[in-house]
Amino acid sequence: ETVTIDHLDETYGPFDDAAVWLDIEGYELAALRGAKDFLGRKAPLLLNVEMLSRVPGMMTEVPKLLAGYKAVLDWNASETCRDRIFVRE
Repeated sequence: ETVTIDHLDETYGPFDDAAVWLDIEGYELAALRGAKDFLGRKAPLLLNVEMLSRVPGMMTEVPKLLAGYKAVLDWNASETCRDRIFVRE
């Protein structure tokens, strides 16, 4: 069973001024797709997203999904992945 971030926010939230850490082995993009309302209302102050170059579309789609956020730091970098921190603009 899959539960989206939007569903969690609607059921147990609202989660305003949240910090979100997504390190879910290639499913980060799917998680962000399931958080459109949550992200659209700019609920998170900060997101840490593991960026995997092997996941098709991740490097281009994550910034689009995070419109209104800016990347401020890449860390834990290797040839195939890195963690990227985004903050609300």
